[in-house]
Amino acid sequence: MGTSAELKHMENRKPLTNDEGEVRELTEEDFATAVPFSALPAELQTLLFEKKHVVLDEESPFTPEEEAARKHIFDTALKAVREHNTDVPQEEIEAAVEASLTWARARMKRR
Repeated sequence: MGTSAELKHMENRKPLTNDEGEVRELTEEDFATAVPFSALPAELQTLLFEKKHVVLDEESPFTPEEEAARKHIFDTALKAVREHNTDVPQEEIEAAVEASLTWARARMKRR
């Protein structure tokens, strides 16, 4: 896959997710050291492809990493909505979020 210096660098690289599965902000170094999927060894491509396409449960077709990213995006958006609507009662915000989730779930079922 790479030289021993490249492998050593990979070992010392900061993980992309924390213990809760939240994805950290990517750095310029992350992008600079990224390689295209097609450049990976065939065995690793197969392993990653199979992992990505495993349905973990009937509720979610997403990998744990995708679920973590989705949760982070949702949590960030929810925080922004709460900060923007400090004068709106919590119950109204939660009702709006629940209505949005209901809409999104119904839309996903149609696919």
